[in-house]
Amino acid sequence: MPTTEIPLRNTRNGSIFRIYTKGAEIVSDPVTWSETHISSSGGGGYVHPTYGGHVSGPSVSSRSVEREKYFVKMDDGKELELRDAVPGRKGHNIILVYGGIDGQPNYLLATYNSETSMYVPEKRRYHGRYFTISGSIPFFGAIKEIPFLGAIKKKSKAAKYVLNYVILVVAITIVRYIVPHQFYIPIFLIVFFIFIPLLVVFGFLEHRKRLKAINDKLLSFLNSL
Repeated sequence: MPTTEIPLRNTRNGSIFRIYTKGAEIVSDPVTWSETHISSSGGGGYVHPTYGGHVSGPSVSSRSVEREKYFVKMDDGKELELRDAVPGRKGHNIILVYGGIDGQPNYLLATYNSETSMYVPEKRRYHGRYFTISGSIPFFGAIKEIPFLGAIKKKSKAAKYVLNYVILVVAITIVRYIVPHQFYIPIFLIVFFIFIPLLVVFGFLEHRKRLKAINDKLLSFLNSL
């Protein structure tokens, strides 16, 4: 089965995002159904006891979504239920496209029907430190990659908060002993109103760039099947 690898940016250990495939066969007749979603918006108003007024009703809209599910049997003998995957019939051979970073969660990225040459990308949200906004900021990403600190953060949420508090106290203490007193307020304003917002914006842009690189590579990979 074909595979491809995407080098990841700004990682201390040179990690890669690996896209790989698993073969399967549809072993059940597809079951289809439709779901209707109704939503309303607007409406309301006001009526004055003397001068009157106007009350309008809400706007109601509905949309129908076609759903489908079937079971597939993997090449290793395991069976899996797929919902809203690539359309197919019983007996069709399909390819399940997975992806992920070594040591982190892997995801079903898309399904490909070898009989019809059609594919359907999965709705997905990547998780893991590489895909967080803070993990996309070089400084914070480097801290998370330090083995000792990373091991403490994995212990529990309490350990994570304690570690963040200790880092903050150490940073403030260093500033107090190095920076003259008259510069406290200017430095505070620069850090909290310029430096930190810039880091967050940079992290957001880098986060989007990483996701786009993976999605573009996935599309190219699917077109090559």
